[in-house]
Amino acid sequence: MTQFVPVLTILFAFIATGSSLKCLECTNTSAGFCRGVSYKCASRATGCIKTLEITKIGDKVYKSFLRACNDDDHLCDRDFVMNSGHGNKHARIITKCCTTDDCNTCKMKVSPYNSTINNLICPVCYTYNSYDCVSKGYIQCRGYETECIDFAATLHRQGSPDFKFSLMGCITSGGCSLGPKIVPAAKIVDAKRLSCTSAVPITH
Repeated sequence: MTQFVPVLTILFAFIATGSSLKCLECTNTSAGFCRGVSYKCASRATGCIKTLEITKIGDKVYKSFLRACNDDDHLCDRDFVMNSGHGNKHARIITKCCTTDDCNTCKMKVSPYNSTINNLICPVCYTYNSYDCVSKGYIQCRGYETECIDFAATLHRQGSPDFKFSLMGCITSGGCSLGPKIVPAAKIVDAKRLSCTSAVPITH
């Protein structure tokens, strides 16, 4: 048995150091950038992530940014839009992942929003501070928005008050598959509804 001792020693040493991934961590709920501080991740982490959320309501644009350790590869390398207002009321979420120490640096590279109408429609509504959202019409989807979303929840963001909202509209395909992590830079503390269906083709 003694011949196995060095092998076990090396194995335990690897286990002890193999989970020592470090990532930059920071949250900014009022701008599209934060520098971050190096932080040792929990053993379950598989990499680092940075997330940019851009919300446009009319002429106003709001941004939030997150750097963190990541333990869910399903969140990685996403770029999707939830559109509930004819292209001028939408939230776009972009994530990038990497797997080496403190690799989640730099600002996020953002391509222009694809506002080209794509011949699909969805029921539309948006309410703030309420879970009630009754569609009063349809919007034309844009770009890669090929599904309809019905979403109602309370969101918690670090450093900001919780807020309740609900929406119906168009969403990029695959966005709903994130489930409760559909807004990676926030925590859903009360999810009432989240479902997606295929958008309806416009017929003439």
